[in-house]
Amino acid sequence: YRTKEAIEGVEVFIADKDVFYYWTVKAPLFDEDGNVSGLIGMSTDITEQKKLEQQLENSNALLKSKIDEITLLQSTLWEQATQDPLTQLFNRRYFNEIANKEIIKTARNKKPMALLLLDADYFKKINDNFGHAMGDKVLVKFAQIMMDECRRTDIVCRYGGEEFVILMPEASQDIAVGRAEEIRENYQKEITKILNNISTVSIGIAMWNNNLVDLEGLTKAADQAMYQAKNNGRNQVVVYSEESNN
Repeated sequence: YRTKEAIEGVEVFIADKDVFYYWTVKAPLFDEDGNVSGLIGMSTDITEQKKLEQQLENSNALLKSKIDEITLLQSTLWEQATQDPLTQLFNRRYFNEIANKEIIKTARNKKPMALLLLDADYFKKINDNFGHAMGDKVLVKFAQIMMDECRRTDIVCRYGGEEFVILMPEASQDIAVGRAEEIRENYQKEITKILNNISTVSIGIAMWNNNLVDLEGLTKAADQAMYQAKNNGRNQVVVYSEESNN
């Protein structure tokens, strides 16, 4: 009324427990001198429309909540499917999946890639002499040592039991051997401290080349190198050589 202009908007009326909505347009009436002489208005009941809008908003909010729950569940299930619960490292399933992709990428880019296979020496004796709880503690510490010594691009996985693998994309043999030696030395230092008894690890390294054909060939090569380290007296790093395995 004071603005002398037409206005429009939603009006809300509450009667007992019911709420009513109206779309209302109000405009001033003017006399011959241009003064406001009255007011004219028109209201349309939009209560049902408002209720439907509110229901839609509630439904959308519920749907978003369900989608968020499903997304979180999928993430949790993925972690459970690809993560080792004890060490929190990736598991063998994830390793097989990611390693095949990295082999394709490595072959395409013609860049080096190393695979390390690590096995704690005489681990059964650790379980037998110190108990499985201590054995688990050793594996968790072993995982931490590997993560501390690896690059962010390296993929560390628990392969099974006391065996672990580290996939090192774009790593030369020198880099792979250097990392392996650091892990070997730190393992002996840290695990010996935990057990108050000398403990060591053997590590086999295989560098990718087309002669290995696929992931199975690469893993087999690293495994052969690791067992060569075991046969040589353990507590050492051995690099796979096709000449020495022919």
